[in-house]
Amino acid sequence: IKFAAMSKDSEFIIMFMDEYKDKLIPAFKINLEKYANAYLNFSNNNFINSLDLLKKIKFDIPSFKYEIRNLQIMNFYELKDFESLEYILDSYKHYAYNSRNLSLSAKINIQNFIKYITALCRFTENKKSVEIQQLRKEIENDKIITKYWLLEKVNELDNLK
Repeated sequence: IKFAAMSKDSEFIIMFMDEYKDKLIPAFKINLEKYANAYLNFSNNNFINSLDLLKKIKFDIPSFKYEIRNLQIMNFYELKDFESLEYILDSYKHYAYNSRNLSLSAKINIQNFIKYITALCRFTENKKSVEIQQLRKEIENDKIITKYWLLEKVNELDNLK
């Protein structure tokens, strides 16, 4: 669902949800449907609706918390809500540092995501804190799960110059 959302393939998300929702473990079904709908809203640029759905998800599984937090951050960035973004990034940084349930690779992924989002925000706000071409190269060469979206945002900023 996440990859279909990143490619803006709403039809696939809807088809996938309809096809597989009855095969989900009942204990996770409601929250997974909310998560899928949050990504669907995100892919359709309905960022506030996406955030509202994310607030309603109750997951105790660390990997889902990680995915939910990433999508929240992406929504706040798209809304240009840098104040909320700054708060959630700080909270996320502490979560990654203190969590015993996350693997080292997940922690590194979170740290890199925070680093790149912060760099994008700085560039968006003052257009000179970050060399956009250097940022693009770093993202391209890094292993990060949100690479496609981050590169899309770098390209948007580069086109504004």
